[in-house]
Amino acid sequence: MMDHVIDIADAPAILRVQREQLRIERDSEPTVSVPLADIAVVILAHPQLSCTQAVLAGLVTRGAAVIVCDDRRLPAGLMLPLQTHFVQTERIAAQARAARPVGKRCWQQVVRAKVRAQAELLTRLRGD
Repeated sequence: MMDHVIDIADAPAILRVQREQLRIERDSEPTVSVPLADIAVVILAHPQLSCTQAVLAGLVTRGAAVIVCDDRRLPAGLMLPLQTHFVQTERIAAQARAARPVGKRCWQQVVRAKVRAQAELLTRLRGD
């Protein structure tokens, strides 16, 4: 497993499974395919997403987690595999066991990384 994290938040999309591949189809972009076995997490954040049952079943049977976000793009639900890989469950349990200062430091790193990414995107789009 290559542990790809796929975040679908920026444009409407249709998700399908074809030949053991997750296909992400968008009107404005070429179709993207990723082997299901290489995916660790899929974050469904855009309000105009459509996916088949085969997508959800294919992801969780190969050990991937699926996170569904609400209209504010905040996590609202989590689907984890029941039979195959338990990596995500172990990670979530480790996060729950972590001391509060560790959790705060981790959250701080996440926020800083997001701000840096937004700044980089603005620089690319608008210059200085």
